[in-house]
Amino acid sequence: MINELLDDAAGQLADALVQNAGSLPTEVAKASMVNFSIACSMTDIKDQPITVPNVQVTADKRVVKTNAPIEVQPLDVTVELDGIAIGSAPGTFQAFPGLHKLRLSREGFKDWERTVNVYAGQKLRVALQMSDEGFARWQENLAFLQLLQDDRKLTDAEVKRIEGIAKFFSESHYRVDTKENVKIYKSLL
Repeated sequence: MINELLDDAAGQLADALVQNAGSLPTEVAKASMVNFSIACSMTDIKDQPITVPNVQVTADKRVVKTNAPIEVQPLDVTVELDGIAIGSAPGTFQAFPGLHKLRLSREGFKDWERTVNVYAGQKLRVALQMSDEGFARWQENLAFLQLLQDDRKLTDAEVKRIEGIAKFFSESHYRVDTKENVKIYKSLL
């Protein structure tokens, strides 16, 4: 009996709202834009974090390799909000608060698309997954570093190759996450 009365009252209220919709005052809330930030990390084709070996080269061209790998982050990731490119990640962006379609893309990675609820001060950390082609290229470039043995003297050609890999990092817009008091061979930065 109570459910029937509630259903009847809800129906009468809905009918009254429809009939009087034109006379009801309307005002659109004017929200101001908010800042939010996006940073990206990298994962391989199996969603495992991408790292590089912590390789240092001493002044006498000896290899020093630690067990703690270094995280790598992609730079220049295209950020689209509601279908419009608004910049590159990592970075800080502005949007009206609320639901938005966010798309992140970069060569060598699968596109990342989600509907996100943007709010002031939001910090998104997105793990971009490498494409099969991108991961194959990545492995090819880093295979040499994986094979280096600790305390082995490098040939001039091997030093040049490490410098070439460092150039690959800088020109491919990857950031090597260096922690405080960790000395990385200067051309790897």
